[in-house]
Amino acid sequence: MRRVKEVEARLNSIQTSNLENASVTVVDLPHDASSTHTQPMPPVLSHETPIPVQMSLSESDEEINVDALATEAFQEEAESDIGHFGPSSNHAFFRSLSDIFARSLNTATLYRNSLRRSTTSLPPAPQPICLPFPSRSNAEEGDFVISRFTLEEAVRLIDVYSSSVGAMLPILNRSKLISDFKILQSGGGSKHQLGVKSTLLCIVFALASTLESQQQSIQLFQCALDNLKGRKLQSASIELLQSLLLIVTYQQNHQMSVTSWTYHALAVKTAYQLGLQSPSNYKEYAVQESEMRKRLWYGLINQDRMLCICLGRPLLVPAHHVRTPKLRNPQATVNLLQMRSQQVESIEYYTNLTSLYELAASIIELLYNDNIDIEEPISAQSILAKRLPIHWQLENWRRQLGAKYRIISNDELALASAALSDDDRFRLVLSVHYYRIAILVNGPALVHVLSETLHKLHSSEDCEMLLENVVPVIRNEFSALRDLHKTVSTVLSLDQSFLDSNGVWFLLNYTCNIQYFFDD
Repeated sequence: MRRVKEVEARLNSIQTSNLENASVTVVDLPHDASSTHTQPMPPVLSHETPIPVQMSLSESDEEINVDALATEAFQEEAESDIGHFGPSSNHAFFRSLSDIFARSLNTATLYRNSLRRSTTSLPPAPQPICLPFPSRSNAEEGDFVISRFTLEEAVRLIDVYSSSVGAMLPILNRSKLISDFKILQSGGGSKHQLGVKSTLLCIVFALASTLESQQQSIQLFQCALDNLKGRKLQSASIELLQSLLLIVTYQQNHQMSVTSWTYHALAVKTAYQLGLQSPSNYKEYAVQESEMRKRLWYGLINQDRMLCICLGRPLLVPAHHVRTPKLRNPQATVNLLQMRSQQVESIEYYTNLTSLYELAASIIELLYNDNIDIEEPISAQSILAKRLPIHWQLENWRRQLGAKYRIISNDELALASAALSDDDRFRLVLSVHYYRIAILVNGPALVHVLSETLHKLHSSEDCEMLLENVVPVIRNEFSALRDLHKTVSTVLSLDQSFLDSNGVWFLLNYTCNIQYFFDD
């Protein structure tokens, strides 16, 4: 009971003294200056970021506003139509918490009015710097754009991609990319085949160019989009699915989260059209091709679960549609699959990530009701009962990780040298994903217990039992937040391009971090 009283006293103290000035920051890498903050940014936020891609000016502004609003945790009034953000999203979580804290002080109206005043008193956000694109009539087709590169330049960009985002998403074959480039240079193949191959190479080169030349990266990305029209989207091919997955990855990390949902839906359509959901489909191919197709299918599934968590929407690929055989252990088939050691590590990381997002799908189903709001409330006791086995599964997943992939500890971060080691790269990225899922597990329990306690739906004895059971949840939640903040802060202090080159900016932009709880 002493711990319960301490928690209650601390919550009351926070509500009465810090509600107006609470510093809520998001582990975020804003790609422009359009996000508004009432407190100075912590070190994790200082980062030189890519310039947003220019579509039309109004479309660009809308995209950037949506990603900026992901960081405005306690803002109740949306500045633009950002679409529906359901239960698992950062928006929904803080809508619930802010309402609970405001109601607990009987100052909900005053609080909302103060938010509106603070919002309207802020200076207008500066317009993002956007590079102009040639008009569509002057834009070059993707195959001609690709043909401007020499073979040496193309191989270099393919290698840059393979060692950065490609290592996190091993769904392409380096040799085949080079072969496709040579085919484009020679002009062989049908017009349709050339179009799909040029789309894939455009988006690969765009991702590789992100940290080298923003203008080239944006132009290549636009060429990839220009290629995707008409019959190219109606038919289905492995190259088309690969292109769509990489386009979504690019959009997620360049402030185009709304548009990425559209291209993700096209990727789901393409995968179903190819029959990747069917286990028998994989028996028709040799081991190397079969494993590549499985990685492609699981890449789509992981992306679906990540998007649905961040945007709070139902899964487009439900868990009961995932019946594909598991990925083979690359260590056992390294000779058979003709892989280098770096490829083996990449696939092992990818296999661990896929198993983590299997747990994420269970969390969305059991704790967030598939991200579908229902009128019949679920009791806090039910949420706490469902959370415990999922929490155990998450901890078992963490403990079974091999030494190369175990979640990095704060002690190890404190000993980090002046530069990041390549050996720790997969561990760091996997740690970010793990902390994000750990935060996701605890949200519903916190909201339901606080809400039921506030509305006095239980006797005082039952309330004490609820609060006693929620103390470990609170402790686990803020431990995960603190560890995530420490991990990202340390990584960015050593390498500011880390999140962009590994494609995890989007995930962090939609992850909440409550700064004022970090002080013990």
